[in-house]
Amino acid sequence: MPRPRSDIRLRILHAARARFAAKGVDGSSLRSIAAAARTSIGMIYYYFPSKDALNFTHDEEVYGRLLGDL
Repeated sequence: MPRPRSDIRLRILHAARARFAAKGVDGSSLRSIAAAARTSIGMIYYYFPSKDALNFTHDEEVYGRLLGDL
């Protein structure tokens, strides 16, 4: 039986957005993002292979919505 879908990826992205806005990418640790998302660092690495990949996904989401609004 497959595992039920989870909102962990979305929680990670929301936590990253808040941390990046408050402290910048360099000032945000994966540990603080994991704590804010109520998950582990291992789960961040499950969805995103690096902090750069997480940042790229975040930027892609933000700019995608911005372009959609234009």
